[in-house]
Amino acid sequence: MLTHLDSENKEQYNCPTCAFKTPRRQTLAKHITTVHSRDRSSGILYCDQCEYKTPTKSHLRNHMLAHSGNRQYQCPHCTYNSNFSNALTRHMTMHSREMFESKVNSSKSS
Repeated sequence: MLTHLDSENKEQYNCPTCAFKTPRRQTLAKHITTVHSRDRSSGILYCDQCEYKTPTKSHLRNHMLAHSGNRQYQCPHCTYNSNFSNALTRHMTMHSREMFESKVNSSKSS
């Protein structure tokens, strides 16, 4: 009878991490455990938007930035942008090499 009353209740339980909704609190708890929490048996965390999985919480957090579309580090020399300052720094070395090679080539032709 309690299960029947739960299903009759119009209240929705919303996942705090994604758009998942359910009328049953137990279903939400299971969703959070299986989708957003560390799998106790394997230690794997899963992205709820794609197939990415990792054993490290910080790696999952960094991965989720890829889904945000907000890339705050912009290259001043081209259209490259990134979520991570170290990726932009690594990218900028390409421009440094290009500028160096350009100077070397122009001094050879003079």
